[in-house]
Amino acid sequence: MKANELMIGDYIEHIEGSNPIQIEEIHTDGVIFSNVCYLPYEEIKPIPLTAEILEKNGFRKDLMYFYLNIDDEKLLEFYTHEKRLRLWFDGVDEWVKATVKDLLFQCQCKYVHDLQHALRLCNIEKEIKI
Repeated sequence: MKANELMIGDYIEHIEGSNPIQIEEIHTDGVIFSNVCYLPYEEIKPIPLTAEILEKNGFRKDLMYFYLNIDDEKLLEFYTHEKRLRLWFDGVDEWVKATVKDLLFQCQCKYVHDLQHALRLCNIEKEIKI
């Protein structure tokens, strides 16, 4: 992994396998977690985004995708076959007074840290459970 792929708060794993690690500091040659532990980039890897992780974080399975209601008007959908996350507005358009479903945001999402970045971009405050 590289520094430009990560943000503080992202979850990663050690290449030899371990509990998930949450990044606290990012440096040019590695990351710090648990205030003092250091790992160089060559020793870390992303955590694949799985159905189990999605379900643990409130997503519900529906055929080929998982969905999460953010509020009365926003819906997150994760398409498993495309590994694509989409944020939808599903509510009443004030101009035409009709119910609409508009795509607000979409991105590829293969790893847990991709999901964390997407949620931040959509201004959705959700602590991810691994």
